[in-house]
Amino acid sequence: MGQNAFLTCRLDNVRGEFSITALAYNLRLTIKLVGIPAMIAVVSVWTPASPTSRSRNQAKYYRQAGITVPH
Repeated sequence: MGQNAFLTCRLDNVRGEFSITALAYNLRLTIKLVGIPAMIAVVSVWTPASPTSRSRNQAKYYRQAGITVPH
């Protein structure tokens, strides 16, 4: 991810900093793979749900956004 050192001290702060770094990396990768229009389409049809129902309904969100995901 290109991060050589943490800018914060204490474990809780480092965890938060790494979470932000990982989020930024995952967003960059997603943009590179599917593009910004597809990301906007997925986010626009996404509704918050519990973790179990989210995984069950993930295919529905992709279909609504018109995205095909390789298996």
